Amino acid sequence: FRQAPAGGAVGSAPLAVGDSVLADVVPQLAQAGFEADGMVCRQMSQGIDILKRRGGSLPHLVVLALGANGEVTSLQIQEALGILGPSRVLALVTPHGSVVPSDSAVIRSAASKHPGRIILLDWDRLAGEHREWLAPDGVHLGGSAGIAAFAQLITSALSAAPQQSPEASSEQRQEPVGAP
Repeated sequence: FRQAPAGGAVGSAPLAVGDSVLADVVPQLAQAGFEADGMVCRQMSQGIDILKRRGGSLPHLVVLALGANGEVTSLQIQEALGILGPSRVLALVTPHGSVVPSDSAVIRSAASKHPGRIILLDWDRLAGEHREWLAPDGVHLGGSAGIAAFAQLITSALSAAPQQSPEASSEQRQEPVGAP
C-alpha cells in the first residue's frame, strides 16, 4: 500500500515506511502530506533496504513504523541513522503487540540516546491505554478511531521534527557520489 502525498511532492515530502499497521493509514498520511508505504509483514531490515535505495533523495523527516513482525535492534536503528545522515530526522513508532516484546524498549532507548535525531512516537503506550482502538489480535487497528489515532500520532512528527536549515536542504537533494 503506497501513496504519494496530496499535491504529489514525492522526494521532499516526509516519508513513512511501515508494516500492516501503517498500511491501514496510508490514505490519511498521504492526505496529511506524507509519502506513505505500508506492507503486510514488513520487517525492519526491509524498511532499511527502502532507505538505502532512496539514498540521497530521502526527505528531512523519515518515519519508521516497524517491529510488529520481527525484531528491531539497536544496530538496525544505528544503520537507519547512518543512512539518513546528520541533517535528517528519524521518527520511530513503538509497535504494540509485537512478536518481540522488547522492540518498544529498544526504540525508547535509542530515542533517549539520540535527542534531536530520533523522535519517539510511542504507539505501544497509547494503544495500551486505548484497547478500543485495536482489532481483536491486539496489534492491528480496529476501526476508525484507531486509524485516526495512529495517523495523528505519525503526523505529530511534523511539528516535533527540528526544522532543517536551507544549507541542509540543498545538501539533501544532491545525489550521492557515484550515483548514475
